[in-house]
Amino acid sequence: MYDSSATFSFVADMTMSNYQKAEGLRGDRWDKYVDGSRSLSRVKELDERTNRIHVGNADIIKQGILPLPKTKHHLHDASKICVDAWQTGGLLPAICIYIMVHGEFDEPEAKRPVTKSFDRSFIIAPAPPNSQ
Repeated sequence: MYDSSATFSFVADMTMSNYQKAEGLRGDRWDKYVDGSRSLSRVKELDERTNRIHVGNADIIKQGILPLPKTKHHLHDASKICVDAWQTGGLLPAICIYIMVHGEFDEPEAKRPVTKSFDRSFIIAPAPPNSQ
């Protein structure tokens, strides 16, 4: 799923959205995300910023993704997800595809149901010769 040189990090944006403010909703609970979040406005130490970048398949899955809370994404509902993709030129020696995904998700094991949103970026590049 991820190349040995792929990187992964995430930021938990804990500010309330304009929608939440307008609807008088309370802020979400992000405590399960804070320890791994690489928010540069909150994580000031260079070593800690670097430690929160996961590199390679095993590190990305085991240290970056599995510790996050279980989620349910609404992939069946087109109004809950948006995917944009375009071809890049000159980024790498080969032409790549940049994919940006925005959507909603729930945490089914949360004490109170909360819908959150996510953004995910991918750069899809040709596999190097003789790679897995």
